Formats: sequence, structure tokens, C-alpha cells
Amino acid sequence: MNKLSAHTTLVIFDLLSVYGAYYIFWEWRDLNTLILNQAKSIELQSWVGIYIILLIIPITHISAIVKWQERYNGIVNRVLIVGFAGLILLAGVISIKFTSKVEESNYFYCEKESTQMTFSEFRVFTKTEELCIN
Repeated sequence: MNKLSAHTTLVIFDLLSVYGAYYIFWEWRDLNTLILNQAKSIELQSWVGIYIILLIIPITHISAIVKWQERYNGIVNRVLIVGFAGLILLAGVISIKFTSKVEESNYFYCEKESTQMTFSEFRVFTKTEELCIN
């Protein structure tokens, strides 16, 4: 693979990962809209924050392209490691924040309507417990 096609492929992955991170903000906006409109039920993907970890791809790509002076390599590597760890922690915080936002808005978790998948769960919250029973 030549250098141009390698960078083109990486740019495509960069854009897809930025879109994945944008998906979180889109879901947050939709969640707020549903809560403001007093929706009868809300479906929420568990671990929605995991998409923020995709930002590791463009960060790594950019750091590989930039030619750092030899004396800065150690600092840059440490910053990248801390940044990656921060993204992993942020994924958990975002996911917890989504769930707590729904629960603080007086929605009830409806296990019967929720869908379990291999790596994720689409959790359904209802405005009243009776909606879950019916």
C-alpha cells in the first residue's frame, strides 16, 4: 500500500470516528427532546459513551503525522496515554450520565421491553410503571 492510499484510508476512519463521537451529542439532544415532550417511553442504548473512545483513531493518526522533536517524544507519549485513559473514563461517565438523566426525569426502567444484544442493551424507560406492565 502506498503512502497516499494509506493516509486516505486513515482519513476515512478518522471521519467515521468523529461521526461516532458526534452520535453521542445527537443522542443527548434527542434524549432531552423526549424528556421535554414528556414521551411515554424512552429507548436508551447502554454504554452509549463507548463511541467517544473512537476518537483515539484520529488522535493517533495526527500524532503519527506530526514530526515531534526528539526531546518532546516522551512528553507527547505520556499525554497520549493519559488522553486515552481519559477517553475510556469519559465513556463510562457519559453512559452513567445518560441513564441518570432519564431516571432523574422520573422514568422507570422496563426490563420486559428492553432488548439485550451481545455487547449492548437497548434499555426502555417508561413514564409510569403501568406502561411497562401493559
